Amino acid sequence: MSGCASRTSIYNGKWRSSRKNSGTKTRPLPTGTSGLPIWSANWRKRKRNSTNSSKPPSSDGLAGAQRRRGSPRKKSGRKPGGQPGHMGHDRPPVENPDRIEEVLPEKCKHCGTALPQASEERQTVGDVFRRQIVDLPEVIVPVVTEYQYPKLVCPDCQKGTRAELRPEHEHEIGERLTAAISYLIVSRKMTRRDVSATMQDLFGVDISVGSVQKAWEETADAVEAPYTELEQALPSEPVLNADETGSRTNGDKRWVWVLCSSWFVFYHIASNRGVEVLVQLLGKAFAGILCSDRCPTYLSYHRGLVQFCWAHLQRTLKGIGEFASTPDAVHFARDMLSAVGRLFDLWYRFRGEAGSGEGLLTRSELIQQSIPIQKKICRLAAKFLDSETREVRNLATAIYKYWDKLFTFIEQEGVDPPTISARGSCGYSC
Repeated sequence: MSGCASRTSIYNGKWRSSRKNSGTKTRPLPTGTSGLPIWSANWRKRKRNSTNSSKPPSSDGLAGAQRRRGSPRKKSGRKPGGQPGHMGHDRPPVENPDRIEEVLPEKCKHCGTALPQASEERQTVGDVFRRQIVDLPEVIVPVVTEYQYPKLVCPDCQKGTRAELRPEHEHEIGERLTAAISYLIVSRKMTRRDVSATMQDLFGVDISVGSVQKAWEETADAVEAPYTELEQALPSEPVLNADETGSRTNGDKRWVWVLCSSWFVFYHIASNRGVEVLVQLLGKAFAGILCSDRCPTYLSYHRGLVQFCWAHLQRTLKGIGEFASTPDAVHFARDMLSAVGRLFDLWYRFRGEAGSGEGLLTRSELIQQSIPIQKKICRLAAKFLDSETREVRNLATAIYKYWDKLFTFIEQEGVDPPTISARGSCGYSC
């Protein structure tokens, strides 16, 4: 192994023997009323989900215990919504509304005298209070354009000629309607049948499910050119976050690959998750920094700077802690998560995302203050390399072996490792 043993002088090649002879004591585990450790009675009741394993969120299900959603921050005790002193943000009024209606008082609120309603009789004072309400028309009528192709008679031969059908007139669905259909399918995740019903209910457009599918396919053809342009830009990106997930199409296994740069997200569907997919997309050698999980595909392909995804590591640690069946698992998960939490507290201060009262850190301060925590993580990994618990032993070995791939984001600009509590643009892929 190389890893942290080659980068620090903590162990000097004798970390295994020193660990066995150090006599390090661990804190006692909390016990229940039966005298047994709490994890011994409760661990079988827990279930793995997307927060404590590599299972996707779609597998969490609709019943039973749900994964924690929303912000992990502690509740402040204040009521939801705008707080006292908060400046509200109203929708700015339009300069030329489509319709203006005057609302006049019938009598004086001071003495009860009837007020004149006719414009030539009344007198106003001060500014007019305006209240604008945005609404949809009572009926949204689709625009139907008929393109007629008359047959003209030739004055010479007296035969008729009709113009060739233009390519943009081949389809019965216009560009705007096609764009709306694709938006509902792709962005709003609606089924083809739901899109067909929405078009009928809201816009009075009678369109079949087959026509909805055809319109969506036309959009896919239209974006082929920009898709190719983004694919060609991938190899020159300085930093890429990569992940892949399996799916089935008509029973056949497919893999959806996602590559996230600082300015675009690229999706690619392949029949496998092998190195050849990365070679196809990034070339034989990628010159930038590749951020990924510990899948062997990435380790086999990329020989340059690497940043492992902390979201995957945190979920694995959390799963080890929640399903702990041995003291090693409890201590390893607890101490490692504590160290990781302190590390990312520094990272959030560097990013300016820490809580009030927390000072910002410069890059050099981030590096200096993170070194003791990095060493702590290395020592914890070395301590549990010979653990009898397989999950603990495997993760400790991976952390120890690939220690240099965990902290690239500390020193390199533009590297933003996804975490459970805060994910960047490629959070979807993790």
